[in-house]
Amino acid sequence: MGDNIESFLESQRTRIRADAQLMYAAYHPGSLIPEAAVSSIMQELQARLEKTQSAKIVPRVGYSAIAFNPNQATEWSSPWGQPLSLLKGMAEFPRRALSDRFFLQGLHGDIDTLLVAMDVAGDDLVRTMDDRKTRQRAETELQLVRQLESAPGDAKDKCAALWALITTGRDEALKVLIASADAC
Repeated sequence: MGDNIESFLESQRTRIRADAQLMYAAYHPGSLIPEAAVSSIMQELQARLEKTQSAKIVPRVGYSAIAFNPNQATEWSSPWGQPLSLLKGMAEFPRRALSDRFFLQGLHGDIDTLLVAMDVAGDDLVRTMDDRKTRQRAETELQLVRQLESAPGDAKDKCAALWALITTGRDEALKVLIASADAC
């Protein structure tokens, strides 16, 4: 584009007019787009391009510092809340995608490829998703993950249970935590 926006737009005028004509013809078959409309489009494009030169195009990114230090635990707080939330999300996504047919509704593409791409921890469920009982397993494990969320208990123990589920497919630790919550 260079520094001269006006000359750049003028060099693109024929292409812009042709594109605008295609859109105009959809609503006004057989008619040509008025020159005033093309001029208006060109003025709007020039205003937008001038803004890009005076402002940052890339949106600002907000950073949230997250530092995990297990030694910062006190009687009133635990550093395990954020890891628990992350592990819960990592466990829920593939289980929900494989058991809830509406979860990925509107998404175009191969679900298996998406699950493999989103699998950041080597999830056992994703690794064995070709098994014929995968959907049933996903539903069962998803219910356990949801029950764990409301179960009282130490966030560190919940993290360990979720990690075991994700990496090995073993749900015993989840069941123990949920059973101890039911006993209370």
